[in-house]
Amino acid sequence: MFRLIRVELKKLTSSRMLWLIVVGGVIPAIIAALMLMNHENIGWKSYLNVSMDVFNSQSLLTFACFTSFIWAREYEENTMEITLCYPYPKYYLLMSKLVVLLLIIICTTILWVLGSGISGALFLGQALEKNIVFQLLKVLGPIVLMQFMLLTITFYVTILTKQILSGVAMGVMCVALCTIFQTSSFIQYIPFCIPLVISHNLFGFHNIILYSYSTSWYILIASFVISLFLCIFTLKKKWEFR
Repeated sequence: MFRLIRVELKKLTSSRMLWLIVVGGVIPAIIAALMLMNHENIGWKSYLNVSMDVFNSQSLLTFACFTSFIWAREYEENTMEITLCYPYPKYYLLMSKLVVLLLIIICTTILWVLGSGISGALFLGQALEKNIVFQLLKVLGPIVLMQFMLLTITFYVTILTKQILSGVAMGVMCVALCTIFQTSSFIQYIPFCIPLVISHNLFGFHNIILYSYSTSWYILIASFVISLFLCIFTLKKKWEFR
């Protein structure tokens, strides 16, 4: 497994996709500053909340692009036959890619925190309070976990289509869902929108409706387990994985 992870990391670092980590981490902070430019009496917590909302929505596209890329390129670059020569159970390939994607999510989230800190300092012109830092740190773990749990859905679609564009299309659709249903009560039941809903409320804001944390978590966990099972089941049944 560790060898597969090393191989996946080498393939990723040799690609031209790493710039998405920087974009995914920095752009939300800049967008938040632009959105609040004409507002008065904006504090750090309000700024970070807007930045967090943008990050959770935009990340659906960012991580979907990564997910579809690291799987579909095996077919588009004709490297799948070499990959299948590894003496490991074939679902290990999926697991190693998930581990790499988890690292990508963590790195992007860290860059978002740093980008928000720098952009917020320039925009607000005031020091960041320690209690707000602690509140933000408490939300980061759930954000990383929730974004990770959504990966298997995109993986399943990409396994079926073998096309990078399928992940891009899914990411765009998910961002659109977050935008369209943000003011509705239905948003808390859409798996792709749950990271936005839960993190928004965990940070102390309630503009996005959330009736029950447990219900949203159950939906997200069920989506992760079902899609992961479908991924493994499909890989075992597909002719190239026998």
